[in-house]
Amino acid sequence: MEASGSKICDVGIVRSLFKDNTFTLEDCFTELYHNSDDADATNLNISIIDYDEKKFLLFQDDGCGMTLEALNNSLHLLHRSDVVKKHGKFNFGGKASLLYLSGIKNPDVNYVGNIILYSKSESDNEVCYIMKGKDIYNNGWTNSVKPYYLHENENMIVNNMKDIHPNDKGTKIYIQLTEEMYNDITYSLENIMNYLNLHCFERLNHCRIKFKSNEGTEINIRHCDPLNYSDITEGKKKIIMLNCYKKGNCVLFVFNQDNKNLGFKPHGATKCKTEIEEISTEYLQDFEHIGTFEYMISCNYSYGDKPKKENNNKIYVSRSGFIINKYPGCLTKHQSQGDYHKRSVAANISSMLKYDSDDTLDDIIKVNMHKSDIKYANLPKSLKNTLKYIQEAFWKDVCKYIDTNEVPTPDPVPDPPAPPTPPTPPTPVQPNPISSDNSPSSSSSNESSEPSPEPSPEPSPEPPSPPSPPSPPSPPSPPPSPPPPPNVEKQTIMNSIMELYTKIDDMDEVPNNDLLIIYDCICDYLQ
Repeated sequence: MEASGSKICDVGIVRSLFKDNTFTLEDCFTELYHNSDDADATNLNISIIDYDEKKFLLFQDDGCGMTLEALNNSLHLLHRSDVVKKHGKFNFGGKASLLYLSGIKNPDVNYVGNIILYSKSESDNEVCYIMKGKDIYNNGWTNSVKPYYLHENENMIVNNMKDIHPNDKGTKIYIQLTEEMYNDITYSLENIMNYLNLHCFERLNHCRIKFKSNEGTEINIRHCDPLNYSDITEGKKKIIMLNCYKKGNCVLFVFNQDNKNLGFKPHGATKCKTEIEEISTEYLQDFEHIGTFEYMISCNYSYGDKPKKENNNKIYVSRSGFIINKYPGCLTKHQSQGDYHKRSVAANISSMLKYDSDDTLDDIIKVNMHKSDIKYANLPKSLKNTLKYIQEAFWKDVCKYIDTNEVPTPDPVPDPPAPPTPPTPPTPVQPNPISSDNSPSSSSSNESSEPSPEPSPEPSPEPPSPPSPPSPPSPPSPPPSPPPPPNVEKQTIMNSIMELYTKIDDMDEVPNNDLLIIYDCICDYLQ
């Protein structure tokens, strides 16, 4: 066949589409991965190589390759392919990414922008083209690029590079890098790899990525689940099927909870009610079922976990096994109220809205040419209300699960001690009567059945005062009787102390100063 090459687009449109778009390095690598995955490749190797004192970025896959006809159609800008693809729809992202990586966004006087593509399918000879970013920037897209069979090509650089990385089947693309672009890729390499690791998601199980720098460093990018769903305890994860119905411009999302079909009914032409209601089969008779979303939700938090700096309350959108965007979750309020572990539950609830590529569901999610530019604000109100309701209900369920299964049971509170028994007041000590064995009264008292009255003791004579030294100061009075003792043991000790003090007080050998010290010690103890 005669290849017609690139069509449409004057200079202004080219500059608008390719120079002034909002692509990032991460978007470009992702778009080129899409192309390899759509070609059923199982491996995509990315590397930076040196050739002819220039640096090139190489994408090489082992996919089905392209025939001359397929390659020619791919050069028709915004051509809508009839081939069912997992990712691409408008035939735009791959070309925009190639030109962005060539440096068309910031062209200088030395900008060339060589992009050389080779592709080999099982049913055709190897085909190729060379795209020069400088020519496209200055002259527009039309007829700037034309595909050839490799054996018919007359371009020297194409012929010289064809055997650098031979392959039996698949596609390889060399992109000449400007110095600025090479530095940007080198500086951003870790971010690019992390972005691919997240967004390529389940597709990495089908099409693996290996990156190799010109220094020889190799990085294998493997599948990573941001929800960590398979490792989550059963009580902290759930899968809910959201059935999507449409009537006119109204969209209704119905899901099952506790054996009831629930949803936010439409209100007016495009709005919905604010309260969730049960949806009956009769109510759905006027609606058309247009598809199903799988909504996965999980909580990666256990009681006692250390707080995480990052807020993981996010909603990921997976289209055909590829994460096309992530939104903030709906539990912002729940992260600042209530018990600490309940706030942590809200901050660690992640979810994912999954579906297979479909024009109708793409329209609900608002998928456009730039798939990474999908915004949460553009989702239908009924879908946003549904996601919020499910997240809040799931948050309550997880909090209840943690309270039941993970929060430790508090130690039993001991019974209050019984009030102390009031101490028994001490029995007053009765003075012993003065008796004499020789007195007749004593004899008669032993013989008499009735007690005789006690005789009054005779007063003892006072000792004579010494004539020379003055009288010593009077010893201090014994301390007052202590308050009722708290227990019998203490009462016994106090009685012993008082008896000892009395004996010491009666002894003339103890100096008065020492007696005062003993007295003070007794007072301190009694206090």
